[in-house]
Amino acid sequence: ALTTCADRPGQLTALGVHLSALPLAPQLAKAVIWANILGVGDAMLAIASGLQYREPFVGIGDAVKSVSLAEVNKSIRRAKRALCAPECSDHIALLRAVRGFERARSAGGADPARQFCEANSLAYR
Repeated sequence: ALTTCADRPGQLTALGVHLSALPLAPQLAKAVIWANILGVGDAMLAIASGLQYREPFVGIGDAVKSVSLAEVNKSIRRAKRALCAPECSDHIALLRAVRGFERARSAGGADPARQFCEANSLAYR
């Protein structure tokens, strides 16, 4: 968000200042800002945190090397569908994965969190 004013070319706008303060890609930072305005900031932060880094869904292939790529992708789609049902949204699946992980970790620490990840084809790092 740069200004195009003739007297201040290339300077950050007010939105640009806020975007640059967030450690996210500009599109995700803008989504987080709007989500906060609309009252759904926590949900968008969970989604943005999952989108900012590598794919959290790992499928069965990471544990079993003899599984085909098609089978890995099928297991990932199945895990996402289970998390987002009845909706059909990768973002809802990601939100529910993050919230489920947080609930499991706060309820009992690392072991329940790891079990949640294994049950939902998520990477545990």
